[in-house]
Amino acid sequence: MSAREAKELGLVNRVVTLNELTAETEGPANQIAEASRVTLAIGKQGFYAQVDQADAAAMHYAKHTITMNLAAEDAQGGIKAFLEKKKPVWKNR
Repeated sequence: MSAREAKELGLVNRVVTLNELTAETEGPANQIAEASRVTLAIGKQGFYAQVDQADAAAMHYAKHTITMNLAAEDAQGGIKAFLEKKKPVWKNR
């Protein structure tokens, strides 16, 4: 299947040339790298734990994961920084 066909089927969001690939992937990667490591880890663990579950069980597990993530010190600091329009300072806790 070509990249264009994958886009038409909704399997990918966008198609770029090989010359554009590095620039297109570095932006989102850098954004992710700026996030709290602990909240990313909680989210990643939650995703992989529920990926093979039935929908209802996965939703229940996701709610639990979101609640756990919100309890993290970094999540609280991130929410506060967002509301105050400041850059968050991650403690990775």
